[in-house]
Amino acid sequence: MAFIVCKPGIRLEPGAICERLLEHAESKRISKYAVPELDRMVFVSEIPRTSVGEINEKALRERSA
Repeated sequence: MAFIVCKPGIRLEPGAICERLLEHAESKRISKYAVPELDRMVFVSEIPRTSVGEINEKALRERSA
């Protein structure tokens, strides 16, 4: 699953993101299994953080459920 934060005023399409990631997979920069399916891409305003500044994975799991 991919949680995507866009800069203000920028609009991205999941298909374009997927195509770009597949280009990286073909050139062996990332693994092909690291490319999420279109229905597993979620646009969020910000990534939730814990009190010490780490990514709050529990909150992300709750958003995806």
